[in-house]
Amino acid sequence: MQAFSNQYNSRSSSTLTDWQRYQLEDALSRLSPQQRECYELAHGGCYPYAEIATMLGISKGTVQGYVERAQKKVTEDLNSSLFLI
Repeated sequence: MQAFSNQYNSRSSSTLTDWQRYQLEDALSRLSPQQRECYELAHGGCYPYAEIATMLGISKGTVQGYVERAQKKVTEDLNSSLFLI
């Protein structure tokens, strides 16, 4: 969660509001299981795509595709939630 929060909030993760945590968890919950796993390993775990591919038994290109689609969905979800405030 900390690595994700730093992408959207320049302060430390401990300064995330409950609402910001909810928004992030909600955005992640909308991903497919494969997208979420790859996204969390890449952004939350800071693993390189090649290492994720080895861990999951899939190609590096597949990992990259999952992460890119996940990033697009998370960004769209977080941007759309700004209009709810």
